[in-house]
Amino acid sequence: MFTYHTESSIIIRLLFRIIRINHRRFVLSSQCLNKSYTQTLNLPQSNFPMKHSRKLELNLEQQNVKFEDLFGISSQQRKCGKFLLHDGPPYANGDAHFGHAINRILKDIINKRKLLENFYVDFRPGWDCHGLPIELKAIPNNSDSRRLNPLEIRDRARRLAFNAIDRQRQAFNQWFLSANWSGIYRTMDLEYSIRELHAFYDMYRKGLIFRDRMPVYWSPSTRTALAEAELQYQTDHLSRAAFIRYPVVDQHYDALIWTTTPWTLLANEAIAFGERMNYCLIRIDGDNNQRPLLIARENLVTIQEMFKDCRIQIVQESISEFQNFRYQDPINGQCKSFLPSTLVTSSKGTGLIHIAPNHGQEDFKLMRQFFCKQPNSDNNHLMSKESIVDDDGRLRLPNNGGQSISIIDDNQASKYVLQNLLPKECVLYEHDYLHSYPYDWRSSKPVIIKPSDQWFLNMDELRDKCLAALSDVRLYPELLRKEMINQLSTRPNWCLSRQRKYGVPIPVFFDRKTTLPVLNDEIFQTLMKKFIQEGSLDIWWQQSPSELLAECPDRSLDLVNLEKSEDILDIWFDSGCSWLAVLGPDEIADLYLEGVDQIRGWFQSSLITSVALRGHAPYRSIIIHGFALDRDGYKMSKSLGNVINPMDIVNGNAFESNQQQTPTKKRKNSGDCGVDGLRLWIARNACTHNDVHVDLKEFQDDILTILNRFRNTYRFILGYLTKYSPSDHSFLIDYNNHHHHQSLPLIDQHLLYQTWIFDQKARKCYNEYRLGDLIEMMIHFFNYEFSTFYLSRIKDRLYCDSTESMDVRSIMTVLYYVYHTVGFHMAPILPHLIIECQQYWPFVHQAVIGNNNNNRMMKENLEQSELLLKQFQFIQSIIACINEWATSKHRLIDLDCHLSISANHPNVREMFATFQRFQPESSINDDGMECRSDLVECLQVARVSYGIDDNDKSTVNDQYYHGECLELRDKIPSSSNTAIESNHNGCQLRIYLKQTKNHQCPRCRRFTVINVHQNNLCLRCNFQMLHHHN
Repeated sequence: MFTYHTESSIIIRLLFRIIRINHRRFVLSSQCLNKSYTQTLNLPQSNFPMKHSRKLELNLEQQNVKFEDLFGISSQQRKCGKFLLHDGPPYANGDAHFGHAINRILKDIINKRKLLENFYVDFRPGWDCHGLPIELKAIPNNSDSRRLNPLEIRDRARRLAFNAIDRQRQAFNQWFLSANWSGIYRTMDLEYSIRELHAFYDMYRKGLIFRDRMPVYWSPSTRTALAEAELQYQTDHLSRAAFIRYPVVDQHYDALIWTTTPWTLLANEAIAFGERMNYCLIRIDGDNNQRPLLIARENLVTIQEMFKDCRIQIVQESISEFQNFRYQDPINGQCKSFLPSTLVTSSKGTGLIHIAPNHGQEDFKLMRQFFCKQPNSDNNHLMSKESIVDDDGRLRLPNNGGQSISIIDDNQASKYVLQNLLPKECVLYEHDYLHSYPYDWRSSKPVIIKPSDQWFLNMDELRDKCLAALSDVRLYPELLRKEMINQLSTRPNWCLSRQRKYGVPIPVFFDRKTTLPVLNDEIFQTLMKKFIQEGSLDIWWQQSPSELLAECPDRSLDLVNLEKSEDILDIWFDSGCSWLAVLGPDEIADLYLEGVDQIRGWFQSSLITSVALRGHAPYRSIIIHGFALDRDGYKMSKSLGNVINPMDIVNGNAFESNQQQTPTKKRKNSGDCGVDGLRLWIARNACTHNDVHVDLKEFQDDILTILNRFRNTYRFILGYLTKYSPSDHSFLIDYNNHHHHQSLPLIDQHLLYQTWIFDQKARKCYNEYRLGDLIEMMIHFFNYEFSTFYLSRIKDRLYCDSTESMDVRSIMTVLYYVYHTVGFHMAPILPHLIIECQQYWPFVHQAVIGNNNNNRMMKENLEQSELLLKQFQFIQSIIACINEWATSKHRLIDLDCHLSISANHPNVREMFATFQRFQPESSINDDGMECRSDLVECLQVARVSYGIDDNDKSTVNDQYYHGECLELRDKIPSSSNTAIESNHNGCQLRIYLKQTKNHQCPRCRRFTVINVHQNNLCLRCNFQMLHHHN
């Protein structure tokens, strides 16, 4: 009994001891599970604001922080030479608008980029200050400019220009532009005008500038000649068109012409026909005239469309040898000639064109060629007749006591000619016709072509030289080169003179007796000296020729018999000479950047003046961007009420009015976009030749979201860089120590390589001016490569490992290089964001961004990096397969994963080698599973094992077949550095997933605790807790 009692007591005591121990363990376990481990984790710590706002930008600007502070290099230290983007001068009229914002910010992004690339950038903003819009504003309402004092007009116009420049400059400064504001140029400045006048005289001496009476575009609304670049074509202009028959002398038929300007029939001098076209005679049902009509056979279909309800009969198949025939003008009875011409086409009309050399530039050329071929002919005959049109665009009626009738208003002149001056039998058919027609770009009123005494630049001498010079210029986009070539190829002589007062005077005198121009070296130098002494060009209107030339050394001049030119230079000549203000004698600007309308404007005028004076283009490259339209694609105008002030987007005022219009719609983002938001939108959308639609919804929904995501990514990185020392950790990526680089975790190596790829692509985007592609790359890199893929997988290592461990130091090194690399490319676009980061940058003596990153290391390890990239693509295909399954079924962190490779697959070695690299066999536990490896980190599961299937039997235990099975068919990496796509019919890989037997660690939340009875924390966290307490 004693023995039994003793044994029983021992057993009972042991049982109670076990109960007490287990109870204590349960209590400790409960306490442990409820215990917060936050203080032991390596979490990011930063005061960097989470949300973007204009207030933050203004705070930075008040601190007078400059963009150049980002890299700390003075202009004297720049080693890459000079970069010169020449500013095309905006018009000094009105406030800054959205088009200004697009143009200026695109230029600024490129300039800032070049600053970061260690170039010396001297960007000098300019303004175009002369021209009719400013002059018209300076003229009081209902006033006749011809009766006003020119000096008063000029003074008022200058003050308007200065005021507009001040307002625009204030807006430009708010957009955080980097510019040489002390070196601006204005076309109204005396120094600029003197250079322009020297350019004019140099071309005059070379014989490139001449005076002649020729047909020019004339604006009746502004009473001045216009150049081609000053026209805008309106597609819905209504003309009164007509088919007119001209009797052919000594023949039984009439020539049929079609014209949209019947008023010009009064100035008819010939009829043109196509030399290579076939002509026939037709009759049209309903035509009471018995004479057949002469037309081009190729135009028969076109004529049939015009006479839809009438049957057309061919009465003679072919008419030839009528070049020597003549026709009778039904208005004045004169006999005139048929002339061969390339002007005739089969696209419209009858194949015969009425020629009025006084009212058509091509007509004038044709008649000049005709007279040149005639013996004893006088070219002056072309323009010797008095013009039938006055400067107000009114047709002078013949034999009507000097009365006139408007050409423009309701086609009055054309209707009058058709109804009163032409015999009724000669008007076959008249009708209204909608077509494209030139308008004055300033007054938006129709223009006409009329003969006028003007100064011209001889494009026949310069055209081929300009085309040759253009061939050496890069265009972005290249597809617009053809349009620019076409514009140059067909450009007529440039009409340089304007009949206005506010501008640069043409410094020429005329002999009253002969009306010939008087200008030589002595006269020109005397005038230049006079202008400089007086400090103004106004003396041209103040003083007489005798006063202006009182000190002229040419004593042969009859000063009393001279009169001054009353014309000024075309403002396109003003701005076309702007390169003289910023370039050296033979210097070439690296870049011109303007809107698509400058293809026939400033790009051409600059090219022509530079070729005329220096023989080459003034620019190496041209970037062409589109126009800013409202969200519905309409041009912004006050009359439509759709004008969006860019500063209202910056300050948020535009969104308040937009929300009032749609109060039921709630935005996920509210507030202002700031300047960075405006710059981001422009970089993303506007660096293209296509027009862009300004939609406030995009600013509210997309732009603010992108900005805040960028901010939060930087906030996360800055939260760790305070604990990082580049000098202490630099050995991790040592150019000369490949061993350390290879020891980095594979996902860190991969992200470094992806950062290098991003850097190379971003540089290419900047070099090719593809800013929209660059923005999309940034968004993808930050949102996917960096945040979604990389950060989500390394957070366990970053949060839970020791900050002194190699694994955490490796991550911080990656963060450091990502920050430097992306910041380098982002800074020109979002300068406020990067400068704000500088306020929180922990390394006082280091630049916040840098041009020198891990390029050298990547180049030296390119082959290995490429192989790693392909292996990661294979791993990512596994991840995508697992994630697609897990989205609707399960979480991953408590799953074991077994990867089973088909043994008979031709790429089995490459697949197995990939798994071995990501999870070496030496690290695998006895049960074949591993919970800490690159493969586990990438797949985000509890544990991973892998093996090779042999005849559908796994090399590991059959227990893995009891889990979920996924099959993968995809490309896999190859040791030859190329992806191999197999024709193998079976699957490449089976993925088995099942619930892990491990328990969750309460600190790291991973299922890495093997035996819960031994300890609640995993081994890694146990060690960290001991280290933390010590």
